[in-house]
Amino acid sequence: MLQREAVVTQEFLESVVRAEKSGDELFAGGDSSTNGALGSFVGHIKNMPDVLRANVYALDRSIIWSTDEALIGQRFSGNPELEEAFQNKLVTEVGTLTADSKAEHVDLPADAQGVFIEAYIPMRTDGGILGVVELYKVPNALNETLREAQMIIWTSVLTGMAILFATLFWIVQRGARLINGQQ
Repeated sequence: MLQREAVVTQEFLESVVRAEKSGDELFAGGDSSTNGALGSFVGHIKNMPDVLRANVYALDRSIIWSTDEALIGQRFSGNPELEEAFQNKLVTEVGTLTADSKAEHVDLPADAQGVFIEAYIPMRTDGGILGVVELYKVPNALNETLREAQMIIWTSVLTGMAILFATLFWIVQRGARLINGQQ
């Protein structure tokens, strides 16, 4: 489910880049106020639901835009997920703030349980990789799906137990009648 959500997000973001025909200038640098293509692109990212933080990386691995302005211009070394994304691989993982030591996760506003979904989404064109969008999202849809699945499982278990109990009760009652009849 995580992978499917990341693929849909990637397709959405790439369609925005194609529709605005802004791929090359989008990751050229500058901030969103001076780079019109970047400003338009991040406007779409800002309106995506459940996003805690978004970072846009240029080819030199620097953050050219972030919802956390303190991160703009920074580079975080030792990030194998980012490197995989620059190798044209879509990377998703579930993280928790309590078990995390990545410098880029500092001050990440996760949900009450401290859980977030991290996705590194390569932005591609026919010419190759333009840059990478990193999204941190609250797993609201995933949590809702898991709750629904648990409800279905518990309902099935309770129904099965009731049918099994009724069947066993019927067998025992029938056996008792047969024994009483033979006596």
